[in-house]
Amino acid sequence: MLLPFDRDRLRQRNALDAGQELAASAEKTPSERFVETVELSDVVRQLAVATGSEGKTADLETKSLLYVRPLRLAMRS
Repeated sequence: MLLPFDRDRLRQRNALDAGQELAASAEKTPSERFVETVELSDVVRQLAVATGSEGKTADLETKSLLYVRPLRLAMRS
């Protein structure tokens, strides 16, 4: 059976993408990476709420706001 895509080319492209993502991540400051992590956690929480599988997140949300707000203020100044 002939597949509609070339697996070797997909592997090469995935390796290239992974390398570019790693290089881009290395250029970010620790605070930028931390903010991205917290924002990603918030997106995951919103998805959990939207799909009805929400867990106990009230404490996590409070903590994330406590840590992110000072970082965002520091990034603006």
